[in-house]
This record gives sequence, structure tokens and C-alpha cells, in this order.
Amino acid sequence: MAAGAVNHSPGAASRMLSIEGKPIAASKPVVHLPESEDAFNADIVCVHGNLRVEERCKQLISREVWFRLCTYFNNPTTFQFGVKPCGLCKEEASREFLLREKCKEEANRQKARLTDLFAGIERPKWSKSHTKRVYLISSEFVHAWRAYCKGISSGKALPGEGITDVNNNILLCPHKGLFHAPSLNWENYPDPSCVMLREEEWTAIKEMFKVDVEVMVEKDTSQPGELVLISTPPV
Repeated sequence: MAAGAVNHSPGAASRMLSIEGKPIAASKPVVHLPESEDAFNADIVCVHGNLRVEERCKQLISREVWFRLCTYFNNPTTFQFGVKPCGLCKEEASREFLLREKCKEEANRQKARLTDLFAGIERPKWSKSHTKRVYLISSEFVHAWRAYCKGISSGKALPGEGITDVNNNILLCPHKGLFHAPSLNWENYPDPSCVMLREEEWTAIKEMFKVDVEVMVEKDTSQPGELVLISTPPV
């Protein structure tokens, strides 16, 4: 029995491709077809006018089924069985795959260097005596970066959606001063607009991303019995 193919995409259960053997009602596929019955099965045609590479969009059917369907539609888009999918689309898919793999590697490298920041653990605390200096980074960047790393690893994010810049300007007022004064009670009342970083984390950030403004906060112990925080830029 000769076999044809039917489009298996959602909402298109009655659409089909071509049959094995001699062409049946074979019309040359075109890229832009009118919105009519003549456009039947046109969604198996790629933008280059060739057979799409995705296997999920087509399925073989019997010659008898193909003939029956052809009685309902005039000159449906047809490909001879055995026709290879579009070579241009395959090249594009290959380039996209390589680019996605490269982006995955970069995201994994970033996560490896910023493991605690990615997981949101082991953040610096002013209550710890060894915490002398921290750097602030916008929460907007941290949330976007985490989402991209997760998305590119799972295939949900696109390579072009990568995070490249740290926008710390949003932490500053129009006069370039820090919007909110840093607090020693950060652990209980954290500033939702930013995240505190250890010095080695900030170094990694500057090496891997483009940073607009560096925001540093230090403990000032110059006054006996009094502990205050000094920021650069100042509040």
C-alpha cells in the first residue's frame, strides 16, 4: 500500500502531506498561498518553499485516504514521498543549536562562579564580624539573570535573551546619590531594590558583565563605640 502524510499539528487533524510513488495532484508548493481551500496542507511548507524539517508536523497516510482527501480540496500542497526537508532550514537549525549550546555553557560558567548568588544563600550579613565591606547590585538584574540561566538550560529561553549589563543606575537618585541609606539591620529589613554581594562575587560580576555604577558599602569603625555604614556613592 502506498503511503502519504498528514499534518498532525493541533487543530489540523484533517491536513496531510504527500504520497509515496507518483505525485498525486502534485502542484508546486508556494510560500504564500491564499486563505482558501487551495491552501490546504500549506503549513508543511517552510519559508523557503520547501518541506519543513519538523517531523511532528507531518504523518504518513495511505493512498486511499489521500485520494479521498483530494476530492474535498483543489490542488492541495503536495510533496513526493522521500523528498528531503529543506536544507536551508536544517542549516539554520544547526546554527541555532550551536548558539544555544554556547549560551548554555556561558550560563553554566556564570552559575559556577556565582553559586551562592544564584541559589540565594550565604549572603553577607552585617552581624558577622568578618563582614567589613559589601557591594550592592540591583535585584532586577539578579532576578533576570537567574530566570535566563534557568530558561536557557531548560530550552525555554532564547540565546538572544541573555543578560549582559548590570543596571545599578536604578539604585541612584537623579543627583547620582544612593536612594536608600544602607542599614545595619538589613537582615531583618532588607532593601528589596538591591542584593548585597561579597567582594569576590562583585569581582566576578565585573569580569562577566558590563557594569554601569559600582555601589560599595563599608563599616566605619573610626568612632569608638559607634558603628555606622558609609556608602560610595553617598546617600
